[in-house]
Amino acid sequence: MYRAIVFDLFDTLVDFNHSNPPSVEINGVEVKSISVPVYRVLSQAFGYTDFNKFQRAFIESYEEIEREKKKEYKELCAGERFRLMLTKLNISADEPVLEDLVEDMVVAHMETIFSSVSFPKENRDTLLAVKKKNYRVALLSNFDHAPTAYRILDVFGIKDYFDTIVISVEFGWRKPKPCVFNKVLSSLGVAAEEAIFVGDSFEADVIGAKSVGMSAIWVNKRNELIKAQALTPDYVVSRLPEIKEILL
Repeated sequence: MYRAIVFDLFDTLVDFNHSNPPSVEINGVEVKSISVPVYRVLSQAFGYTDFNKFQRAFIESYEEIEREKKKEYKELCAGERFRLMLTKLNISADEPVLEDLVEDMVVAHMETIFSSVSFPKENRDTLLAVKKKNYRVALLSNFDHAPTAYRILDVFGIKDYFDTIVISVEFGWRKPKPCVFNKVLSSLGVAAEEAIFVGDSFEADVIGAKSVGMSAIWVNKRNELIKAQALTPDYVVSRLPEIKEILL
């Protein structure tokens, strides 16, 4: 019998919607991209106008940072990505100026992410239902900017639903690193076999949880195939509310 439920945040509890990203006019043509707010910060600070080169650096810096994170699953803060992007663009300045610029870009990017997040009513109802059953409830999220994660929880009024919250950038390590899951289990005061993880990422959530002895529910929204390997989910659902049939 489970005593605790641990939830992933993004694309599990809350959803992303990038169907209407910000836009900017480049040479008379409207360009839509989640990078636009960051581009505006750079343009205002340095008069930068080469959007195509900026966009390449924006994407490449993200991809390089993601590869670096996967080497040992060490978390890097959001600012590291934008420092790398500035290096690719050959933009330099005194450290105080550079630090302010990076912070402004982080704020702009995180505002875009925040505005793209929704919390479906059925997900709220599901979270409330499991909480009422006296489960210990935790949140474990791979995310590189803790203030935005907490802002999301505060705005949707669910921060107090959780007995413990672990954001990877605060802990220093990312799922599926075992120490991240063990941190949550220790904070909840439960053994691995007494807890079940609910998340949408097969690698980060399912393999990570199973590797420390937890059970796992895979929220497989995109109907992905389960890869042939030793660790597989205990349950598979297509929508979060379906976990009520398993846990209630």
